[in-house]
Amino acid sequence: MIEKVDLILAPTDFSPYSCEVFAWAGFFAKKFNAKILLLHVMSEATAEKVTSIPGNPWERVMEQEDKDMMDQFHLCLASDFDTTIDIETLVAVGTPHSKIIEVAEERNASMIVMGTHGRTGIPHAVMGSVAEKVVQLAPCPVFSVKPTKAGTG
Repeated sequence: MIEKVDLILAPTDFSPYSCEVFAWAGFFAKKFNAKILLLHVMSEATAEKVTSIPGNPWERVMEQEDKDMMDQFHLCLASDFDTTIDIETLVAVGTPHSKIIEVAEERNASMIVMGTHGRTGIPHAVMGSVAEKVVQLAPCPVFSVKPTKAGTG
């Protein structure tokens, strides 16, 4: 039985589908008076690539990623956004499904709200989806958001 929903983990890959995920995360946060943790997982290769640019240390990359997550969240929910929702951002490096699960465990997330589609383009038959792996291994309930907008599925 669910006692309380305190923290909603909302992973994002900045794909066009993220707005629908943010809308659901915002809905649940308002409903349960919960905090939202926006998470972006960067591959090790991407992290190395962006930090290899002169004058672009990891701290600057993290600041920019944090800003991008907040900007996208606010832009997606511009008309619906409730300024009382407590939002935190986190950038992690690693394999997306593993990091999502790790963060959910470490932060004791009450639920994960994530999309069923992303921007990886890797065939599902070969790798399986990130969402599917998270659903199977997560320490908490996972609310999966299937894109509903025309042309997004």
